[in-house]
Amino acid sequence: MTLLDHTSYRIRANRLRTLRAEVGLSQTALAAVAGYSSRLIRKAESVGRLSGAAIEDIVQALRERGADVQTGDLLFDELLTCKRFMESFEKHAAAVLHHCTELLADNFTFRSAGNFCHPLFVAETGKEGFQVWLDRFFGLFTRDPGHPLSPRYLVADHGVTARFDEILIRCGQTSPRIWVNFHFEIRGGLIHRLENQYDTQAMIDFLNDDFLKDSATQLRQPLRHIVHESIIRVDQILPVRIDGA
Repeated sequence: MTLLDHTSYRIRANRLRTLRAEVGLSQTALAAVAGYSSRLIRKAESVGRLSGAAIEDIVQALRERGADVQTGDLLFDELLTCKRFMESFEKHAAAVLHHCTELLADNFTFRSAGNFCHPLFVAETGKEGFQVWLDRFFGLFTRDPGHPLSPRYLVADHGVTARFDEILIRCGQTSPRIWVNFHFEIRGGLIHRLENQYDTQAMIDFLNDDFLKDSATQLRQPLRHIVHESIIRVDQILPVRIDGA
């Protein structure tokens, strides 16, 4: 990504602060490595604006100290924030929260689709509620590894919607495509609210079909056992000779 040297860009100040701490640099030390004053670093981490040249120099300084960072990682952009979350969600599944903490506001809230009767519904909000939903979802299903999410993004004021399809696998059965929408409310470069919507009926139908197949399998197992036991008992009885017969 190429930035204009003398253009001022909004940056993710909290991300810069996190990266600096991860490589063990103080504001003064980072400024020295990047060739700027410590005042500029303090301002960047509080105000959240830097010139294109300063951003690229700071990124280079962080990378020299071992940070895994690209120029785009520091830029404040609602769409970029959403894309980073979705990439982590696709890659890390139920562990996504451990890999995108810096993208979420402290007062992050989550709302799940469905109602109390739906197997994936969670009443809890916040990061804890989202983790409950993740554990429940990926406890029931695995993703079809041959089907990337490939989200399509719609950008609005303070929000982005990611639209994608899931193809799920459970007990060897594969679901049809199930549409999903993630609605992100983003303020100050952070995700404050995530609301998920999906085809709840298709999800229930897939779960019900799987449940019926499981139930039929479970019913057949006792029947096989009974038939097997009956054959054994007949084999035991047939060889018996009754005198006078």
